[in-house]
Amino acid sequence: MNSAVKKIIPLWAIGLAMFALRFVETRTGFDSVTGLAVPTVARPMLIGAVLLAVVYAVVSVRNYSVERPAFDEYFAVPDRWKTLLVLGSFLYMAGGAWLGYQTVMEKAGIAPLITAALAMVTGGGFLVLTKRMGDGEADSVVSLLPGLFFSAFWALSLYLPTGGDPVLARYWLPILTAALQAYAIAELSGFFRGESKPRSFSFTARAAVMLCIAALAEPNLTFAPLFLGSAAVMSAFLALERE
Repeated sequence: MNSAVKKIIPLWAIGLAMFALRFVETRTGFDSVTGLAVPTVARPMLIGAVLLAVVYAVVSVRNYSVERPAFDEYFAVPDRWKTLLVLGSFLYMAGGAWLGYQTVMEKAGIAPLITAALAMVTGGGFLVLTKRMGDGEADSVVSLLPGLFFSAFWALSLYLPTGGDPVLARYWLPILTAALQAYAIAELSGFFRGESKPRSFSFTARAAVMLCIAALAEPNLTFAPLFLGSAAVMSAFLALERE
């Protein structure tokens, strides 16, 4: 328990530091009339912080195994971390409902609507997986399949609206975060097929947690519950890694 907490706290601390930098950048780094990027010290600091976070994630997993264990061999029974998994699952479901409502109100298109539906199913899938882990029956990838589809559509629904936006500084962070989260879920599901390595999963999950927390600073709060749910779920699975 103590080692798991020591693993998670630095990730959230780094994520909160990047959250603060992104918050300052989005509030001071864009012209209020044209929306174009203007100089702000927070922008290079944020980019530097993201690079340092990636380096930290790489260094943290340098001694991790490159074997390919099965899911139930690598992850422990949730027990004390069940609450965090359940919380993250409900955040996915709430985030999907909120995104669906926003999409219908704004007539934003089909991709966000599909993302919303898949987010709610993904939350249910994580709840099922949590129960099966507690019962010692986590032997199927089926409960993670909605998450695989959701993460792909999530990245797509973030990317498509930026097609004509020339200001990269406005949208690079949430898109990168969604892409990392998609990779983390793919790595998680790979344990059921004997394809994932602890080193690659742990690196991706750590990076995803830190960036998900940073992305909570986005002015558009439509995806905030999904970012927070992703950070909670991946934090829980990192805590459940066996030594």
